[in-house]
Amino acid sequence: IRQLNWISGKNLECRIHETSSDVRELVYTSITDLLNMDSAKAPQEKLACVIHCCSNIFLLLQQSVDGPASADEFLPALIFIVLKANPARLKSNINFITRFCNASRLMTGEGGYYFTNL
Repeated sequence: IRQLNWISGKNLECRIHETSSDVRELVYTSITDLLNMDSAKAPQEKLACVIHCCSNIFLLLQQSVDGPASADEFLPALIFIVLKANPARLKSNINFITRFCNASRLMTGEGGYYFTNL
């Protein structure tokens, strides 16, 4: 991920307006939420970090586009946040959640949607 640090929101055709202080604050909050996943112990706690991160991404997209954000705008924004966060042991955390979290929880609802995108 570190080698892809040069990628900007424009490269991903992301509609994040980083010039706005509110949006920038939500970007930093999303990055922090994603980084907190590594310090969480239980798979549900790790999944909760992903949910908080993605919820903040939707909030920052809503503020950037002045309206509701679509799923087509969400995925590039999530990729942008993951690249900027460069979380330690991302693959290991994803495998941990996959193995030890309730499978029905991973396949349904908001958490399932966000985790699938991640």
